[in-house]
Amino acid sequence: MAAELGSGGFLYPFLLIFLPVITVFSYCLDALEADRRDRSILFWKSLPSSDTAMVMSKASVALVISPLLCCAIYCAAAFLIVTFATNDQNTTRYFISPLELLFVLPIYVLWALPTVGWLLLVSAWARSTPFLWAVGIPIFVIWLAQWSNEVLHYSQNTQWLFSDVLGRTMFSGAFGAWFITSLGGSPELGLVGDSWRALGLPSLWIGAISGIAMIAIAIRLRRWRTAD
Repeated sequence: MAAELGSGGFLYPFLLIFLPVITVFSYCLDALEADRRDRSILFWKSLPSSDTAMVMSKASVALVISPLLCCAIYCAAAFLIVTFATNDQNTTRYFISPLELLFVLPIYVLWALPTVGWLLLVSAWARSTPFLWAVGIPIFVIWLAQWSNEVLHYSQNTQWLFSDVLGRTMFSGAFGAWFITSLGGSPELGLVGDSWRALGLPSLWIGAISGIAMIAIAIRLRRWRTAD
């Protein structure tokens, strides 16, 4: 029981999958759109900091600060639960195992880039309801591809759109998402050591490059956009 709690258990799905996705979504979608909505963009533009620095700082919060906070909450919760759930004196390994997440933070940053880039791009572009645009556009692209297959009698495989378009733009902010979509495993702490295998995946680098490109576009949009 203690091993399950300390090394994942029911804490893992919420604190490391759902919570990061929720926080990344809410923060990134509001990051640039809120500046225009409350006209604080005029204040930020009056400062000596550049648009690049401002957007990159927001991306850094989503890619680094947010997962670190989730890891801290996870470690604290695992520590408390294991402390009260077991009388085993040899519980050090249960307290240390959640800290292994810190060693896969570089993988997380690279894997989450397409989600963060896409959400910041939508936040910089959408004049209203950025959530609907962020979710609706990938779904529409998938629907259009499937509709084209049926109407025009194409035989193209569109299943990859679910993982490479919808999955990468929507859910790459979850810890261990690379196991589910590319490594064929499950996101358990026992597989943390295998996370570095993701560096050999073309999908990781294609997604990272796409995310960087979308962040660059978001910077350009913020530079050109004035308050609504």
